[in-house]
Amino acid sequence: MSFKAKLKVSGNEYNVLSCSYDLHQETDATGRPSSITRGGKIKLTVESTADVSLSDWMFNNFERRDGSVVFLKRDTDATSKELKFTEGYMVKYHEGFDSTGKNPMSESFVISAKTISIGNGEHVNDWV
Repeated sequence: MSFKAKLKVSGNEYNVLSCSYDLHQETDATGRPSSITRGGKIKLTVESTADVSLSDWMFNNFERRDGSVVFLKRDTDATSKELKFTEGYMVKYHEGFDSTGKNPMSESFVISAKTISIGNGEHVNDWV
């Protein structure tokens, strides 16, 4: 089954080229969990557009945004699942250009979110 994804944030929509996120727990020597669940960073690469709101987000140290990444079945455009995030800070940003590549201009960035949820699961980072 083939998929595509869209990032929706601040009223804008971007074509996602890659997306990854993770949650983890520390384990002891026997493999038993020894900490609370941690995580909430979402790594994304999107096609560049004329819009500069993503770089603006990075320039503003204190700006938090809510949004989602919607994963769609390519053949029907039906939503397969949706990764939602709240109070996300952009903590890393890179824009690159390569005239010889399939996607000549792209923006890669990391969002550190207070909450991330997918389906019925939700993780909340207890920020002080």
